[in-house]
Amino acid sequence: MGFRFRKSIGLGKFGRINIGRKGISSVTLGRRGGPHVTVGKDGTSVGTSIPGTGISYEKRIGRHSGGKSGAGNDQSAEATQVMPAVAQPAPPDPATRVMAPVVPPVAGSQPPSGTDGGSGNRNGGRHGGSGNANKLKKTKKPWYKRWWVWMLTVLFVVGGASYALEPSAEVPNVVGMNATEARTALSAKGFTKISFDPLAAGDDSLWIVRGQTPADGKHKTSESVELTIKKNLSGIPDVVQAGMTLTAAESALTESGYTADDYTIASDDGKTVTDASRYTVVSVTAGDPPTIRVHDSKADEEATAAQKTAEEAEAAAQKAAEEEAAKKAAEEEAAKQKATEEEAAQNKAEEEAAKKAAQEQKQQSSATPKPTPTPQKTTSSGSGSGGSDSGSGSGSSSGGSSTSDSGVLVAICKDGTQSTSSPGAKDYRGMCSSHGGIAQKLGRR
Repeated sequence: MGFRFRKSIGLGKFGRINIGRKGISSVTLGRRGGPHVTVGKDGTSVGTSIPGTGISYEKRIGRHSGGKSGAGNDQSAEATQVMPAVAQPAPPDPATRVMAPVVPPVAGSQPPSGTDGGSGNRNGGRHGGSGNANKLKKTKKPWYKRWWVWMLTVLFVVGGASYALEPSAEVPNVVGMNATEARTALSAKGFTKISFDPLAAGDDSLWIVRGQTPADGKHKTSESVELTIKKNLSGIPDVVQAGMTLTAAESALTESGYTADDYTIASDDGKTVTDASRYTVVSVTAGDPPTIRVHDSKADEEATAAQKTAEEAEAAAQKAAEEEAAKKAAEEEAAKQKATEEEAAQNKAEEEAAKKAAQEQKQQSSATPKPTPTPQKTTSSGSGSGGSDSGSGSGSSSGGSSTSDSGVLVAICKDGTQSTSSPGAKDYRGMCSSHGGIAQKLGRR
């Protein structure tokens, strides 16, 4: 068993070309699974089959002369012509050589078989019998009778018939429609070979037809319709709203069928946007492509947090200072109060001591007897009574002396202290001047 190869190439709905190891072997006309005619090197056959059952029928209705044939092939027998017998001439004169007559062969014929060749077939003669060496050379067929010419002719006829029978329809003008609407409109007219340039990615409704080939007009429905499309970016401002986080905006655009190449992102501080979670959408400007302007809201939050921390630290420091000042004032007030209380206690003690001293002095003064006045001696002059009286009187007044001005004056001051005058002082003037004044006069002692 040798190596075999077979491949079929479809010719639409009406036929196919069968390719073998040596090239095109045959052409089949008809639907697969239905009645069909096969024309090839081995002849012509017809057949049919029942799809899904494995049951088929095929009948060969003709065989080309170039195909395989045996000794009993009818076509070969019909194409063979027997050459007429030629009378053998008399033996030629030895001195003269006579050439045998040559009968031209008939096209498609072969030398007769039998014993007419005499002993030449058996003895190796050049002019005898039907041996292989004596077969006539076959005449070459004209080109228009070759099987491949007929096969190509049938192929062109079938192709032309198929094209002629292919329905035609009016190509609608779909420029301005989105890809979904354009595909629907073309399919409704019978056009199924629809291609897009560039290939539509994502939602077809986002792509708008900018051109079409062929243009509107009547064409075969088997023709391919190529649509030039461009993504409609005017819907981006409707998807992205001011106040959205940039992360949410990008997610919404992706869900709507847009990609990162369909828009640009610009920060209001001029910095490159690297972390979408930090930014908030400020505005969306229409364009080709649209521009989404964002603001670093995270930086504002960080600045606000830092300011709040500084304010809290300042308030805490101020509160601590106030508490420290209040504590110090309280300590000073307590110290002052304590000093006042100690001073009051000391004054009270001094006052009690002064009172006690005054009482003791009073008791001592009342217990000491009063001195008896010493009588005064008087002198009188001897000049008479009158003169004596006057002299006595004058002497008494001038020479007499009293002890009432001797000793010291004692007084109790207002602050509780006791003050004593200089000996022989006549009054209390100047006493207790540095102690708030005289509170009680105790008399002379």
